[in-house]
Amino acid sequence: MKVEDLKELGFDEKQLKVIFALKNGPMSGPDLEKATELRQPEVAKAVRELRSKGYVQLVRGEKRFKHGAPCKIWGLTKSFEEIIKEIVTKKLTELDRKLKIAVNVLFELGELITDEEKQLCQRLK
Repeated sequence: MKVEDLKELGFDEKQLKVIFALKNGPMSGPDLEKATELRQPEVAKAVRELRSKGYVQLVRGEKRFKHGAPCKIWGLTKSFEEIIKEIVTKKLTELDRKLKIAVNVLFELGELITDEEKQLCQRLK
């Protein structure tokens, strides 16, 4: 499984890169930048969005030098596999809902679709 595979399903590439980078353990912001090849603002935004979804959490904040803000260490809230399963399941639910709407629209068109398409619509209803 690769970032590109999940990106094809409509997932945010930057968020996926962060999830994939954190699957082997917690990392600091600068380390995430290197691992994902994203700029600091992109990493910060992806982490913020993943945190709001409940996939990423602050593990700890520690001073790296005598001065300056603490370096935040980020980690996944659950296993990589659980997160991927959850986001794929959510996407499948969304796609299923949209497919049912599309099938209903086609079915309502009646004679404008072929008999084969009608059979498919009836099976998917």
